[in-house]
Amino acid sequence: MVPLGTSSRSVFLKPKSFLGILRKENWAIGSLVFCCTSCGLNLGVSLGGSGTPNDPRPSGNPVAQGSFSGSVSGSALVFQSGGGYVLRFEGLSVPSAAGLIVNLYNSSSPFVFNLTALTGNQNYNVNAAMGSTQFSSVTISSTVTGTVYGTAPLLGTH
Repeated sequence: MVPLGTSSRSVFLKPKSFLGILRKENWAIGSLVFCCTSCGLNLGVSLGGSGTPNDPRPSGNPVAQGSFSGSVSGSALVFQSGGGYVLRFEGLSVPSAAGLIVNLYNSSSPFVFNLTALTGNQNYNVNAAMGSTQFSSVTISSTVTGTVYGTAPLLGTH
């Protein structure tokens, strides 16, 4: 049996049925579903959902900010919020790729997030216990290929 998963249930097909799917016009979709669910790959993009996020801008002034270079466009800002921080992307545009993650670097170690969408204004909560508050850069990369698609050097605004 070949598992084909969805968010709410799994469907099992006999191998001959699966090969029938691949032979039809929608073979690419069947292949994608099979590879992703069988291998456990995180595509890094939502295949459903509400479209481009527009998270509200955190209150206050950013403590660090920078603009992306590479194949990513937009800006990255870090706001102090309560006992922690919020990493915010404004006007983000990222090429579609498998396994996209965000790395926020400081002087001790990176903090890693799954990228929630390829475009828009997005907020990520950063735990204050992550160490130093001297943020140096943000990267967006693929865990599957190891490719870094964009980097935003962060400059402090204090």
